[in-house]
Amino acid sequence: MVTDVTGLRQIEHALEVRQAVTSALAEWHILGLEGLLGPLGSAFAADAVTVWASRHPNLRALATWKPSDALAFESTANASDVVATASRLGLAVVGCAGEADPRPALHAGAGLRKELAFPILTLKGVLAVVELRSASGLPISDTLARVLESVGREVGAFFTVRPCVLDAAGLSPRELEVLELVAEGLSAAEIAARLVLSRETIRTHIRNIHAKLGVSDRVSAVVKAMRAGLIR
Repeated sequence: MVTDVTGLRQIEHALEVRQAVTSALAEWHILGLEGLLGPLGSAFAADAVTVWASRHPNLRALATWKPSDALAFESTANASDVVATASRLGLAVVGCAGEADPRPALHAGAGLRKELAFPILTLKGVLAVVELRSASGLPISDTLARVLESVGREVGAFFTVRPCVLDAAGLSPRELEVLELVAEGLSAAEIAARLVLSRETIRTHIRNIHAKLGVSDRVSAVVKAMRAGLIR
């Protein structure tokens, strides 16, 4: 009997990715977003993992994880970088059924890609896009592509069913305004410029938003606010 070693390794890797995500969601109340991006990046040996805001027309970075750095919640990409990334993601996203380009290339067997992405999906559509990058290449196969599509739906469902009880004090009109811009992926500096406020004032608003919503990161704040109907 001939054993398909490559096929077995692909299945093992897919199971490793699935386990990393399941464990991260189980510990979300402790580790938050970094607990998801870190294990996911490690499972792929990725150089970086970024969560992109799908509400922004060109995509904007909400957070980036790197193996040697803490999770960063400031977008460092300039306009041309964002447009270039959007173009790349247009060729790399897994599982966006119903869009004009179903991206069949990811389902054409095993291989390596420098960028790989999948959407976090809810019943209302794409909530965000998770992109993994590696200069040495990321492994992809039919099995792994299906797992990533499933993971995107699992994470979306997780956000949808989590309890959403907001602090009785609620968010102020200014905090809601800031949160709307956070949901578009704008950095604190960009929000400050848009609202003609200081960066420190915006950072204070963001800290207050996190405290009132009972979250520790931007993505969780946006998701919780959307589910509570505070932002669209």
